[in-house]
Amino acid sequence: MKKVLRILQFVIPVVLLAIVFSKIDFSKVAEVYVQSNKVLLFLAFVSFPLSYALFSLRWKLVLNMFGKRNISYLRLLKIVYIGFFSGYFLPASVGIDIYRVYSLRKTDTTSVTIGLLFQEKLMGLLICGFFILFFSGILSINDQLVYPHIRTILYVFLSISILVIALMLLFKNSRIVQLVLAFIERKLFDLIKWFALKFNKEVKVESGFLNKILQVSLYPKLILLVAAFSLINQFIGAVFSNIAFNALGAEIPLTYNLFANPLLNILFLFPISFGGFGIREGSYILIFGILGVSSEISLLVSFVFLISTFINVGIGGILFMFNKKVL
Repeated sequence: MKKVLRILQFVIPVVLLAIVFSKIDFSKVAEVYVQSNKVLLFLAFVSFPLSYALFSLRWKLVLNMFGKRNISYLRLLKIVYIGFFSGYFLPASVGIDIYRVYSLRKTDTTSVTIGLLFQEKLMGLLICGFFILFFSGILSINDQLVYPHIRTILYVFLSISILVIALMLLFKNSRIVQLVLAFIERKLFDLIKWFALKFNKEVKVESGFLNKILQVSLYPKLILLVAAFSLINQFIGAVFSNIAFNALGAEIPLTYNLFANPLLNILFLFPISFGGFGIREGSYILIFGILGVSSEISLLVSFVFLISTFINVGIGGILFMFNKKVL
């Protein structure tokens, strides 16, 4: 079964790219690029380093505030870059999450980092859902073919997520929650022991670690801090995406990207293809096509961010080779 899934992850992007490219006029793609504003296009490449810098800053603030550890910002930035390199082809940034926890395993900040990871994922999805719902109303695209269903799903997801967070905050110290955590923890211990034996590694896990992670992840200040950084990150991503579209001649308002970027971020979480190839290009063309942008320009923007991604993943690879002391 695993072999079949791996094969599909290679086959699917090839098929998707073939479909996408069959509908593209590459002479027009070349024309758009030649006529583009190269200075603005270069600025679009800044979005990824800025995103990683904010990512690392949030991590440092959380470790200072909740882990009482003053770890160098540059060290955290290195870990983030190396994590992106080592986990780029894994779904939903799983690789970087594992690397972040592993890299600071000797600093007694594991529960804080895992609690932060939980909130990063949850708040990231909540902020994306909020942006999509809010700016779709401004853009008045509710009558599109599939969008009403997407909107309903988002309403349900946001409502359930907010309800779950509220209940967890209210009952995080209740006996029922503690019993559930103890049960999950026992199962995790068994899984960890199995992995330790399989790979001949000694892994030590403290009793009650799951409850500690829960308590950390539900600190109100942590939730607010993560939410604030998620809002800033989504806004910055939309601004740089808008710069790329304008550089290529699509003079679209910022609200287009404030709607489309969060939707793209959610779509890229699904492990449908290897490295997101095919999914990324098709999603750009489909979503921005609904907003009236030509397929050729949308494809070029997806290529701009793909190249930017590879550049930054490459930086992570260089750091991995020459800075092994962060391992």
